[in-house]
Amino acid sequence: MSGGVARFEVPRYTLEELRAEPQRLMHYLQAPDTQCTEPNAYTSADLSLLPLLDERAEHPDPKEAAEHANHANQNALHVLQNVETNLRAILSSALGEDYNDDDLVETLQRLTEQLQVSTSKSTTQQHEEADDAPSETLEQLYIARNCTQLLAEADEVEAQAMARTDDVHAQMNALQRLTILVDGVSLSQQKDGLQFPKRAREELVRRRDALYGQLERRYHTALREALQAMHWPPPELENPDATKKREVKPVHILGNSQLEGAWSDVCELQLTGAELGLCGAPSCIKPLPLVSTSEIPGSTPAQPGSDAYVPLTAASILFQPILLRFRFHFDSDRSTNRLDKPEWFLRHMLALVQMNSELFAPAPDAWHPGGQIAELTRLRRPTSPDQPFRKRHILADTAAELLHNALYPLRKKIHASMPLLVSEPALLAHSIFQYLTFDADLREAYHPALMASDGRGAVRLADDVLGNDTWFKQWLDGERVFAQRRFDAVLESPTAWTLVQADTLTNENDPSLDAVAGPTRDADAAVDALTTTLSACTLTNILAGVTERYQPLHSLAQQCAFVIHVQRPLLSQFEVRLSRHMDAMEAMSSIFSRAIPGEIGSLDASSNNEEVRGTKGITRIMKALLSAEFVRQQLEEWSETSFFLDMNENIASLDKS
Repeated sequence: MSGGVARFEVPRYTLEELRAEPQRLMHYLQAPDTQCTEPNAYTSADLSLLPLLDERAEHPDPKEAAEHANHANQNALHVLQNVETNLRAILSSALGEDYNDDDLVETLQRLTEQLQVSTSKSTTQQHEEADDAPSETLEQLYIARNCTQLLAEADEVEAQAMARTDDVHAQMNALQRLTILVDGVSLSQQKDGLQFPKRAREELVRRRDALYGQLERRYHTALREALQAMHWPPPELENPDATKKREVKPVHILGNSQLEGAWSDVCELQLTGAELGLCGAPSCIKPLPLVSTSEIPGSTPAQPGSDAYVPLTAASILFQPILLRFRFHFDSDRSTNRLDKPEWFLRHMLALVQMNSELFAPAPDAWHPGGQIAELTRLRRPTSPDQPFRKRHILADTAAELLHNALYPLRKKIHASMPLLVSEPALLAHSIFQYLTFDADLREAYHPALMASDGRGAVRLADDVLGNDTWFKQWLDGERVFAQRRFDAVLESPTAWTLVQADTLTNENDPSLDAVAGPTRDADAAVDALTTTLSACTLTNILAGVTERYQPLHSLAQQCAFVIHVQRPLLSQFEVRLSRHMDAMEAMSSIFSRAIPGEIGSLDASSNNEEVRGTKGITRIMKALLSAEFVRQQLEEWSETSFFLDMNENIASLDKS
């Protein structure tokens, strides 16, 4: 084999080159060309003639030549095997599950066909995309044209509304048409990079809201001017405290055409805005009864005075002048605005509710007349005969409007003062007591406060305040500390274990006890003709006073909190004190007895075991027994009252659930 002869070289194509020109795969299967065949033949002939040549001929050693040829052959086979392995790996990666490991030639042919088909599809897809481009552009032009038409129609609607400013019906129609145009620009029409529908919708929304705001300002101003023209409110309604002692003349607001027209316009705008989703529906509007019970709305109306309640705008405008005196006295730096006198502004607002109750009297049903506010709100004007009766008629709970306009300012004022009250436990307890009293007085003086909101009643000021966990805990801690200090003061008194009459807290042998026991009098906790100790009687009075604090509460958890954190610790402390005294008696030790503070009976320095023997010992035991028996009897009597029976039933129902 000559060293200068060229040998057959295996093709070395990359994967990208094979994908670009699939026909190159056939180069791996072709035989060597003729230029490589002849040198190979000469080499074989030379090898076969080597034994016949002269040993002196200048020729390589046959053995070495054979080994060299064999080595070259092995290298060529190794290269071919590597090429085949790489080719199979490339085919396996390209074909995946379709790769056939048995027949390499068939696999190469199938891959070539697939590449040709893929190239054809890619070319076809490019042509289709080129064909779709004009259609997509045309669709965008159609969307732009539709949006332009909607904006042009909006201009026409606004022009018609401006030309007929005195026609309420035309204004409402314009507002409805603008809302329909807003809904006509569907957000689903937005394509990638196409912002025209979005901008058109934003412009239509802006125009609709601008028209609604303009009508709202105009109608509200007209109603205020109508009220001022009739000198609203009368002095007797503005200052109820000054008119309590004299007869109040009835107020007449019906029959004033200017007021009736302005009132109906404001109501019409609010109800139309509620239908279009521009504002909340008034909570006082009641749907008329339906024939089909399946159509009765299931939502519960909001409570008057709450944040969720949506007031009737016309009624709020009417009530604003009535609240001017309230704001002047109790929302300013006047001397009447005192933090320690919440009963002043509560009493004033209660008088306002009572004074205006006749004006805001609700209609009993859809056919009988009600108060003047109910009659003003009853019919929507302008009305169209072709509208159904349910669309033209309004049944409003005007009593709920009166309660909301009175309670909502109170809630805001109370919330503003709570950060100052929580730092003063005494003022906080006094204020909460006044809130509880106001809630009870309001429901007693004005019965719709109980039946508003489908029987849920109006908002309770005390529940609104105590619904805040921080404020409730501050109040609870203040009551606990006050009760504990009062009980400790009695136990540390030298007269703590003096026998007294439970009904009068007096001692026949020591009249001076009247002055000591005077502050602890409580007739509700007294029991006739019972003798007990002053400490036991004072304990029951304290427990009864605490019960009065939490009895008006409507939360079972809050009631139980007072029992657990205020009343039970006092009972436990008293029980421990009695047990310690009885242990001292049992030990019969005067030294141990003197070491107990607040002991039953005083011992001087010369006392001995005689103090716990005989009549003196019996007296000490009887005082402990009378104290325990009196407290036990009081607890049993309280457990049979309706309040604690209801409380026990509520707790039992929780255990069952």
